[in-house]
Amino acid sequence: TFELPVSRLQGLPLLCHRRYNELLEQSAAKNGIQAYFFCLSDDSNYLIAWAKAGLGLAVIPESAEAIARHEGLACVRMDDPDLTTTAAVIWTRKHYHSPTARNFISFIPQYFEQCKKFC
Repeated sequence: TFELPVSRLQGLPLLCHRRYNELLEQSAAKNGIQAYFFCLSDDSNYLIAWAKAGLGLAVIPESAEAIARHEGLACVRMDDPDLTTTAAVIWTRKHYHSPTARNFISFIPQYFEQCKKFC
């Protein structure tokens, strides 16, 4: 698997999720470049569509990679470990949850156990 050095992003128009803007700026500075953000968005689907239209390079979370590949785009990971992020699902313990919410909460551990089988 090929990993793209962050330094190769110098001067390229980046399409970036607003959530990762600061993280990518810090990584670029650490690698001696200044990131050029052509567009910031709150929706990875728009970034993928704009990358497909040729407006720039979309910097998307790994969870959106399958969508990008489905759209015929090449996906390359960046080599900076500081760009690795995590997300979490949280909920209150001492609060009423609808049956749908309870079902979803009970599904989460099962889902990740299934994922481990394929990784």
